[in-house]
Amino acid sequence: MELVREKGFTRVSPAAKMASGRRISLVAQLRPRSAAVRPSLGLTLQRADETAASLSLPPVESPERSRALTCCIIGPTNAGKSTLLNTLINARVSAVSAKIHTTRENTLGYLTDLPSRTQVEFVDAPGALGPDVPSLHRALWDAVRGAQLALVVVDAADVPSHRQVGRFLDRLARELDELEAAEGPERRPLTALVLNKVDIVNKKERLLKASAALHGEFAFDGPPFMVSAHTGDGVDHLRGWLLLQAKPRQWTMAAGVTHVQPPLTRATEIIREALFTYLDRELPYVLEQRNLGWTELTNPTQGLRIDQQLLIPRERKSVRKILEARLPGIATSARQQLRAEFGRPVFLHLSIGVASNVFELESARPHDVLQMLADRGPDARET
Repeated sequence: MELVREKGFTRVSPAAKMASGRRISLVAQLRPRSAAVRPSLGLTLQRADETAASLSLPPVESPERSRALTCCIIGPTNAGKSTLLNTLINARVSAVSAKIHTTRENTLGYLTDLPSRTQVEFVDAPGALGPDVPSLHRALWDAVRGAQLALVVVDAADVPSHRQVGRFLDRLARELDELEAAEGPERRPLTALVLNKVDIVNKKERLLKASAALHGEFAFDGPPFMVSAHTGDGVDHLRGWLLLQAKPRQWTMAAGVTHVQPPLTRATEIIREALFTYLDRELPYVLEQRNLGWTELTNPTQGLRIDQQLLIPRERKSVRKILEARLPGIATSARQQLRAEFGRPVFLHLSIGVASNVFELESARPHDVLQMLADRGPDARET
């Protein structure tokens, strides 16, 4: 079968309808594409189909006297908000790295406690400080306006940043006042302070000073919480308090569901997390990820092959050597996470290309990447 090369991206949409029993699709393909086939080797590289690009959710069944809460997790960049979400729901749903703005859009996570008939919908918002990126700020304040409770997460060990946190708290107070004036006091979310990373604070009296100083700058509604999202210390106490804040309401997600990310989105996020971990400075921010193939394998049984291309902007072609040097580490780290995520053998193949804009791809190879991978055969070494 001849591979038809066409311009265009498979883009992940940030919007998803939350409806019970519906199939949520987060991928919009600009044009249907063919597969690359190597008949003599029995290998067919397939584009991501509906199974990978969508998520089938079970119907939502709220028990009698159910309770629910919508909680946004906000605060400065690198405060550990995404790690906290992952720990609260006991699932890895948000990408985590030491770099700022790893979280680029609002990420949903769900905690359902059957004994108390309570469900908490979490919204992990992008960081509030760092470079001024309008889209990230819009996502943050949208999360606040749609929440019943806002957890303000602050890095307890980063004392110098607390002065910047004060400016964020001033903005938060203005936003909440405007929301209350426009829509009434019942629409104003409650707030609580979470001091994170307490495990790396040697002098624990500093935690009390930091808490007192931040409470002096902003009138939080709830008590302060001192946790380590990394070790789990204090998270059970915070989780229990959140369940108590829920109000009588129907659930929005079926019990047992912790996130609404289709497999293709999860794979892309896991690879992106590896990019942020292994690449320095601004390099991970300028890369685009293009999903090339999602191929179900018969050997090994239940095996999955994922092909993704990392696109470098045309004007940044000089970073190619850096990316090539780090590619083995990126692939190894991501592959381990993918196998743990999907519970099956996963073979990850990464390649590098050059993109002039979001609608055009100029492959760095002399021929099409999919055809090249097909030529290698099913036992080709992973990148």
